[in-house]
Amino acid sequence: MSDPGAAIAALELNDAGLTLAGPPALAELQADPGIAVVEEERIVTGRAAEERARLSPRRVHQSYWAELGLEPLGPPFPEGLRSADLAFAQLEELGTRAASALGGGRSLTGVLLVAPGSFSLSRLGLALSVARRAGWPVTGCVDAAVAAAAGGAPADGGRRIHLDLERNRAVATELLPEEGGRVVRGRVVRDERVGSAALLDGWARAVARQFVRRTRFDPLHAAATEQELYLRLPGWLARLSAESSIAVSIAAGGRAHEIELERAWVAAEAALAYERLADLVRAAVEAAPEPAGLLLSDRLRGLPGLEIRGSASGPAIRLPAMAALTGALRHAREIHHPGVEAPPLIVRLPGARG
Repeated sequence: MSDPGAAIAALELNDAGLTLAGPPALAELQADPGIAVVEEERIVTGRAAEERARLSPRRVHQSYWAELGLEPLGPPFPEGLRSADLAFAQLEELGTRAASALGGGRSLTGVLLVAPGSFSLSRLGLALSVARRAGWPVTGCVDAAVAAAAGGAPADGGRRIHLDLERNRAVATELLPEEGGRVVRGRVVRDERVGSAALLDGWARAVARQFVRRTRFDPLHAAATEQELYLRLPGWLARLSAESSIAVSIAAGGRAHEIELERAWVAAEAALAYERLADLVRAAVEAAPEPAGLLLSDRLRGLPGLEIRGSASGPAIRLPAMAALTGALRHAREIHHPGVEAPPLIVRLPGARG
């Protein structure tokens, strides 16, 4: 008889925001960005680290998932500290919050790791080991693009390109059709020059210049107001995805400094990054003669003015939030391998229906 207090969850290892889904209680957990602040007595990760990163910039590390390994990080970090230690600290903290959310003696008996195609097999193996050491009962691994197609894109029998954004890179994954409506991962291409962190940095500098130009106030002049700018900016960008212009303000020196941001201007400031995303899609499409549709991760939804077209096979499809997690849980029977020390990476699944 199965344990009514047990459940299976899926954990997406995208450092733009590690995301967990499964039992309804886990829905309250927000995406946890892959950023760490190494303090003297402890390691702070995720959203808590993001909220203080600009106050202690020399103690910040935000590429430990992209560089996951066992080599010491070196100065200015403590002797012997490794990127795997930072990943462990984040997964341990996230596990504590997941256990608290579940409550009532419930536990996870299986966790499916949903990994971007940028993960090599060796890095994925290390991530699996780190997750298990942090207390996560990992029982399966699946490619994020394949899971997203299985969770949010109706199968049409055609070739597709899945575009996603990580903290320090963009990834385009070719998805090939198979008989019976299944999809299998093909070629994976990436661009290390564009990621969520680089986009945010570019917009922060541009918005700061606008504040200086219009109010003579520079939010980057002091750590506290720089931190405030970085915390507010994602919300402003999300609003600009729906509105053509918005008024924004930052309080400093006993007064509120206000400017107006326009979607067209914000998009123009990211024109080079957007062109690199388009080039990445073109590189993936041109790898084979067949046309390809385009699947856009929900992480691209909050980028104002972004327009990336597919090919002649039809318009781009914007995937729903957490499509990869939905697909992983929907096909848990094919991914879940309890009792297996090194579960296989699943790179083919049935496409979504309807």
